[in-house]
Amino acid sequence: MGAKTINSCVTCGHKLSVFDSFCPLCGTKRHVKCSVCANVVDCDAVVCPSCGSALKSSFLRTITLYRYIIAFLVFVFFFSVVPFIPNSISKNTKSYNKNKIVEHKKDIYSDENLYYEIIGRMGGESIRISDMINFSDLNSEDILTLRSQAVKTSPVFKDLHDYVPSREVFEMEDGLPWIGAMQAACVGTEGPNYQIGEGDSRESLMILNPELILHPLIPTILNNSPNECDESYYFIPRKVVYYEDTKTITTYIDLSSVKAKLGYIPQPYFLETANPRDLGYSAIFASDYYNLDFDNQTNNMALYISEPRGFWHRGYACGLPGGCNNYSPRDTRYEIRIKKLPAAIRVKLWKNTPRFKNKRADLTYEIVFE
Repeated sequence: MGAKTINSCVTCGHKLSVFDSFCPLCGTKRHVKCSVCANVVDCDAVVCPSCGSALKSSFLRTITLYRYIIAFLVFVFFFSVVPFIPNSISKNTKSYNKNKIVEHKKDIYSDENLYYEIIGRMGGESIRISDMINFSDLNSEDILTLRSQAVKTSPVFKDLHDYVPSREVFEMEDGLPWIGAMQAACVGTEGPNYQIGEGDSRESLMILNPELILHPLIPTILNNSPNECDESYYFIPRKVVYYEDTKTITTYIDLSSVKAKLGYIPQPYFLETANPRDLGYSAIFASDYYNLDFDNQTNNMALYISEPRGFWHRGYACGLPGGCNNYSPRDTRYEIRIKKLPAAIRVKLWKNTPRFKNKRADLTYEIVFE
């Protein structure tokens, strides 16, 4: 008793697969043949209408078998995979958070290798640092001439044969004093000893030394204490080295002597961005740092690739009614705090803003605070 499966359509003759209950071409119901009387009936028939024999075709048995197999596989898959999904999500979340921390808010002690990599590097060309001078006695054209000479004779920027100082960066005005380095570091903008334009100009360090492409602006360290002031408060680098093969400038700044005098490390430091802007660098990113952090935890140079905005102009932070020539703006994206010494930071600079932070830099600038 039973029925045999017919593997072709009784209407159009199309060959049917084991899973076809209807012909995919003409839609005719699949048929089976009664094993007793050879009568052809629908595959769903339970009893042969001709002889009354019970029907259970191989087709139905096959379909039932496959259904059980599929149900079993789904069951096995569900109970073998689903328990691991929460762990997988947890692991992926932790991995994401870890990457986010590494990229966006590094542990200040996580890049110790950076410091030892820098100080252990061999070779390179020593860069001579030009002395600071008083800009208050010079007009704008004199300063721009000195700047052009500094760029064109620089071992780093000697290929900029057509260099012309950017007027969007050099907006200073004639007849105004430039903030003096001693006044900025050791006097401030108030007090009986306040004479803002005296002595070497603070901004002359960066303008006459384009290699200091992202140098700390001299902060006010002492208040109204000119007699206690010396050049250690000006952050003049003790050494600058250029590695032409990797296009890297490394600057060493002595903070230990300042800390020894004061008993603490003065904070914070703003890295000037007028030099990179003037020299054609449109993008900056701090890729590595050690023993320092950023005041602005939501928008800083280690979080995002940023565009430099620095320039020199008539500003009024000096306290004089008519203003002074000085650096601006005070951009918190480049504000750093030294946690302890030694400290270091590595900054990547590009001429054209890259899509990704790991793209090879056109120039790399490193500062080691010792």
